[in-house]
Amino acid sequence: MLAEEFQGGSAVRATQAGRGDDGAEPCGCADHAQAVFIDSEPVVVVSAWRLRPKPTFKTKDEIRLTARFKRLAETAPGADGHRQFHKITPADWEEVGYRLKTVDGRWRIIDPPPPHVALAPLRKAIRAEQARLREMAANGPPNPDYQRGVAASLAWRQGQLDALK
Repeated sequence: MLAEEFQGGSAVRATQAGRGDDGAEPCGCADHAQAVFIDSEPVVVVSAWRLRPKPTFKTKDEIRLTARFKRLAETAPGADGHRQFHKITPADWEEVGYRLKTVDGRWRIIDPPPPHVALAPLRKAIRAEQARLREMAANGPPNPDYQRGVAASLAWRQGQLDALK
């Protein structure tokens, strides 16, 4: 799966299509995207993925797919209530099942697992959030409480990047 920057806070746009081990090109269309809030939702960070060659057709309107992801890190709740990244050492492969149904003529994932997001675009999104916070610090009010809050958010984002090294 790929992640790319999503304007607005700590969201990362995760697409269901991407460059897997088979070299397939990402589709990049809006129909295959969702916002992932990395501070409050479970997230799995991956370096590679593979789809099983053939889906299982339950009915003409329902199929099951299996994907394997090479997991590098995942989030877990921290002491402050925000989710924190924790490395998985050594990286391991996880098999995930997806149930798809047609709804209004389109395939939709039913009861999706936690989002699986690629490492490099996730880092890029966190860096973009840091740049936005630096701009807020430079252009925001000189109020010490405001500046402390922005500085704490910047430190939090740096901690996320450090955990993903």
